[in-house]
Amino acid sequence: MANPQKENGYTSIADEIVDALCKCMPGGTEGQLLWAILRKTYGWHKKGDSISIGQLAEMTGKSRRMVIYGLQNLEAKRMITITQNRGRGHINEINEISLQKNYDLWVVQEKSTQYSKVLNRRKELYQKYKSEGSARNNVVVQEMGQAQKTQENQIVQEMVNMRFLAPTKDNKEKKNVPTEASVFPEDSFPYRLANYLIKKITENFPKFKQPELQRWAKHVDLMIRIDKRDPDDIAKVVKWAQSNDFWKKNLLSTEKLRKQFDTIQAQMGGLR
Repeated sequence: MANPQKENGYTSIADEIVDALCKCMPGGTEGQLLWAILRKTYGWHKKGDSISIGQLAEMTGKSRRMVIYGLQNLEAKRMITITQNRGRGHINEINEISLQKNYDLWVVQEKSTQYSKVLNRRKELYQKYKSEGSARNNVVVQEMGQAQKTQENQIVQEMVNMRFLAPTKDNKEKKNVPTEASVFPEDSFPYRLANYLIKKITENFPKFKQPELQRWAKHVDLMIRIDKRDPDDIAKVVKWAQSNDFWKKNLLSTEKLRKQFDTIQAQMGGLR
């Protein structure tokens, strides 16, 4: 029976930061990584700490590949800072990670101008990891390259290039739900996953009438933001369902995908 006590250790976080996170705490892997970073930093009364990908993977239960993607997204959103440790210059070099305390710098809205800035920043960060010569960056790039060879990442690559940053928070003030007029950028996860399902359906049924993609993307957006589904997991469910004799005939919309997600996942034996 769990019996946590403050005397056994606690993480001291300024209320102002907690208030800011309440308004824009990312879901899924990124949210788990933020908590892990807070635990490893503020939990030890430090502003930053040298945290390895392996440590974060163990703390969050996520794969190393998902940790890499999550860290890069959080850095692109300017919610964390990653400082290169160049002194030792060997393969076990670990970067220092810290929370960006100035939450005014966080990029957490999905407004078109901000999304464009985040997307450009995301591209810049990937190029930095790819081109810089430090040993640690080389390791990260190698891991990303190796991950692309796995079956899971082949599914993702078939859907779309996963290096781009997903939208984080809808800019509606009263309801955190997109309207019919909402427009999802072509590089956003909702748009790309909706397009991926259409592609798979069309492969099975070439005469399938093409739906209004933005409307389909809306249901995927709800899956990611409200249901806290991982985009990677959604892609895997779509691929499996569209190869199943029963589901390929019955899963013909993202709305149905959202309703039947748990059922399909259970039938495919759980997501690995």
